[in-house]
Amino acid sequence: MARIVITGAGGLLGSSLISELAKYNEYEILGLVRSGKSIPKSFNQNVKYQEVDVLDFLGLEEVFEVNDVVIHCAAIVSYDVKEVSKMLKVNELGTANVVCAAMNKEIKKLIHISSVATLTQKKNGEIINEQNIWSDHPEASQYAISKFKAEQEVWRGIHEGLNATILNPSFILGEGDFSKSSLRIINTVASNSLFYPRGSNGFVDIMDVTKAIIETVRNDYFGERFIISGANLSYKSLYQMLMKSLGRKFNSMPLPSYTDRFIVFADFLKSLLPGQKRVIWRDTVNATKQERTFDNKKSIKILGINYRPIEETITAMATKYLQQVHK
Repeated sequence: MARIVITGAGGLLGSSLISELAKYNEYEILGLVRSGKSIPKSFNQNVKYQEVDVLDFLGLEEVFEVNDVVIHCAAIVSYDVKEVSKMLKVNELGTANVVCAAMNKEIKKLIHISSVATLTQKKNGEIINEQNIWSDHPEASQYAISKFKAEQEVWRGIHEGLNATILNPSFILGEGDFSKSSLRIINTVASNSLFYPRGSNGFVDIMDVTKAIIETVRNDYFGERFIISGANLSYKSLYQMLMKSLGRKFNSMPLPSYTDRFIVFADFLKSLLPGQKRVIWRDTVNATKQERTFDNKKSIKILGINYRPIEETITAMATKYLQQVHK
């Protein structure tokens, strides 16, 4: 039985991926969970979990075995300035450790989960595809920088003979833990319907990301990069769909450009109140005002991904959210 090792097994994507892979009943799955994080209960005899941090090179080398398929999902996604140092360390050094351990143990293949944040527009309004490689720009978030540096470690491994594929998902939506990662956006929309961001982005159902990963497990796409994105939407359209699915009227206005300079400070002042947390940072503002459109043709043609209509994703997401809220 083939063995698949998944880093970041306790995260949003990692946990979803394990649930889907286990359904095939043809893989032995080892989920790696970072130090200090609770280990999930195994729901299948072929699924095991182990506490191994990606910053622990010797620990990774100990668990990797010849002919393993390694899916590297572990990463920190944050715009919090207090987490920049930790994020850069985990995303870059953690990936370097995964790559080196994978090469030392002669694994079968590595699937690296990156982000469309590493793909740069050459000019405003340009449709972004897999050829839009990174270039430095002043509004790049620290998260984007950390994921670019992580990709560089994977490309280094590829040039040295590692069989690896890079997947670049866009903004992930779907049903799941709405306190985690990108799914937290529904809390933002539900609690603040006054303004919406001015920009646009790519969005994708979490199950489509999972399908893309499973396709790369089953076939060989070494040295390839794939954008995994189901739809291009303005944040206005996203907010409209979410509000409608939540059963609320959409009366929001575009966030005025003159607020860019002080909205971060206003959010900081709000966080001083009891029970309030910061949710807006400089990188958050810069990211959500950009107009980014992604070309998913390569993933459709080569990986055969039939993307779920994003309207269905948003409706299902809101339904699940309302069920949890009204429990």
